[in-house]
Amino acid sequence: MQPVVIETFNAQQAAKFLGINKEVLRQRTAKGEIPGAKVGRSWVYVNIDLIDYIRASYRRTECDLQSVDKKEENEWHSEKEAKHGTSISDPGVASEYENLLELPIDKKRKSTTTK
Repeated sequence: MQPVVIETFNAQQAAKFLGINKEVLRQRTAKGEIPGAKVGRSWVYVNIDLIDYIRASYRRTECDLQSVDKKEENEWHSEKEAKHGTSISDPGVASEYENLLELPIDKKRKSTTTK
């Protein structure tokens, strides 16, 4: 196993390493998305931190793909409802949410007429 070589980059080198514009790097660093440290008047980035940032984007991409799959699934249900004009929701879902939220359930329907 080879030893890990730690290198530091200035902002221009870090932006090139990440394949982004220097201004985008500055903005993401200011938001705390990209780790960096201001040493004197210059920003310094460690190669290992930038590699971790890139690897973290792999996980975000996987999550994004999963949410796209769920969105497509929801759109399919919406299309089915629109075609048939009926809801395909499970009637037990509302009571399941109430149980999870520990909401009081009033079994009697109240009259909507006023006296």
